[in-house]
Amino acid sequence: NCAFWCNPCYLIVMPIAVNGSGTITGISVGGLPDGIVDADMLASNAVTAGKLASGVGGKILQVEQGTLTSQTAIGSTSYGDLGLSKAITPQTNSKVLVLINIQAYLHAEDNEGFGIKLIRTPSGGSATTLLTSASKFDVYAYTNFTGEFINSAQRSSWIVLDSSVGGDGSTAITYKVQVAGYTTSSISYSNNNNQSSITLFEIGA
Repeated sequence: NCAFWCNPCYLIVMPIAVNGSGTITGISVGGLPDGIVDADMLASNAVTAGKLASGVGGKILQVEQGTLTSQTAIGSTSYGDLGLSKAITPQTNSKVLVLINIQAYLHAEDNEGFGIKLIRTPSGGSATTLLTSASKFDVYAYTNFTGEFINSAQRSSWIVLDSSVGGDGSTAITYKVQVAGYTTSSISYSNNNNQSSITLFEIGA
């Protein structure tokens, strides 16, 4: 070590040392030249949401999609699984934007329709219902005054923002769709040409 004395103060210049353990001491905060650390030097997922500057959040971090490709016929007024679900593993403080698209075929002998539920279940945790249709007649078909049968193909969408995900970066969270009919008449959902889908967008804090 060396010291430079002046009046009325003195300056001590400390050496930079490379230790046997591979660490470096003697560098103060901001002591590295600009540009010396680039993106390739950062470990994957090393920068957490808490280290981002204010206003930097709101980015789409990942997208997951599940589809129902085979035709599924359900005739019940009680909510049951459609077979449409998808899991995602969000970071802490993230939100998940859920887009649901359902293709349905209704054969109306009388007024007919259905509603949906969206359920979130973390791995090893308890299920939470995020959305329940206000009516099991959200999507509908109806007969005319002559009482003739009506076949109706309907594509319907729902959008849900889940702001209380509770992700921790390591726990998978599954979102699934349930359906219930207005009557017990069978409704067919999806087929190979017109798939129903659920799409999950993780939005960074």
